[in-house]
Amino acid sequence: MATHAEKMKESFNQDVANSFIAGNDKQTGLSEYLGIKLLEFSPGKVIAELPVDKKLLTPFGNMHGGVLSAFT
Repeated sequence: MATHAEKMKESFNQDVANSFIAGNDKQTGLSEYLGIKLLEFSPGKVIAELPVDKKLLTPFGNMHGGVLSAFT
């Protein structure tokens, strides 16, 4: 019996993944507000960047937990 990871790898479509990466400049909503950019998208792996600035910090200077939650 195939594992969930194996099934996902079999159904992975690199063209769709590439379209997500190409669409970085067309983001809306929370990902646009946070400035999240997808850099790599492959089976079982996503690499993205999140620029951290003052609007994402708590009054104590730490990144807000909701930002981290949204990023993951």
